[in-house]
Amino acid sequence: MITEITTILSELSTVLAIPVLRKEQSVKKLVYPYMAWKVLSQGGLDYSVYRMSDNVDPTLVNRTWEKVQNAVMSLSFYDLESNTSNGTRKPILELFEYANKALDWFGVSGRSFVGTHSVVIEVINQSLSDRTAYIDPAYEYQVGFDFNLKKKRLVVETLPVLDVDATVSVS
Repeated sequence: MITEITTILSELSTVLAIPVLRKEQSVKKLVYPYMAWKVLSQGGLDYSVYRMSDNVDPTLVNRTWEKVQNAVMSLSFYDLESNTSNGTRKPILELFEYANKALDWFGVSGRSFVGTHSVVIEVINQSLSDRTAYIDPAYEYQVGFDFNLKKKRLVVETLPVLDVDATVSVS
């Protein structure tokens, strides 16, 4: 599932024209603004649905089990407070705009791209949150939201076909 996450967020990074990285990683030098993601939890339902299908070998049959895997993700946008000739720059409004554009991309313009990776993205309650933190000597402004990324996981089990004529003797 990590492959799908990194591919989708790399595309979003290109669309928004800002770098993306995984949260809580060591990097040499951060370039602001940027966005960062984290998997908060990953799980899924038990394998409970299956379907039978033919195998190329007529003595075998395939049973395909499926379950929905789910990853709860956090996505945040970051920028630093900075001093300019006009005073202190506080980029919170710009970060809300990046986050809104990301929501728009997930919901509309990026939906087909996301679908090509066989996943579904559901934004959790469509709300953005201010996650700003004070990092001495300035504020690191953060705006973000959480979402679910869902993917169907399949496991194919190959079973022998029961030959009723060969196993039942009629007298």
